Amino acid sequence: MFRLSSYVGSFGVIVILFEALYACFTIYFFVNMVRQIRKKRMKYFKDIWDLLEFATLIMCIIVILMYA
Repeated sequence: MFRLSSYVGSFGVIVILFEALYACFTIYFFVNMVRQIRKKRMKYFKDIWDLLEFATLIMCIIVILMYA
């Protein structure tokens, strides 16, 4: 059954916990990415895995902003 509020009942605590954990992981990886960009400069954007990480983190930040 579909509920409009996902924070109702005892399951709501778990939902809030995982949302906070998602935000913490996103912040950690964002700080790590900024450090790598400062260290590698433009070489960061030449590696395909770094570009994939960059795109994933940008999407994660957009999700958090849209949710807020």
